[in-house]
Amino acid sequence: MPTTVSREEARRESLDNYTVFVKELLPDLLETHPSEWVLLRSGRIIGMYSTGLAANQAGRDQFPDRRYSIQEVTDRPLFVSHNTIAH
Repeated sequence: MPTTVSREEARRESLDNYTVFVKELLPDLLETHPSEWVLLRSGRIIGMYSTGLAANQAGRDQFPDRRYSIQEVTDRPLFVSHNTIAH
């Protein structure tokens, strides 16, 4: 059963994942995995995928609570997404 969290907690988790991604992970990933998609949870890389759809599906399959983020490995401005169920 999915864990529910507040909208504020969901937003904070998403921003935390984004911050870790940009500051710590993105520079190396641009060299090794350009244009791929990263599945993140708790600031850690869970997997690399060729499409955003595949990354999102893997997140849904692995994390029924939907507390994960996906990000594209790109040097363009990034969209912060989160898939946390919030009430």
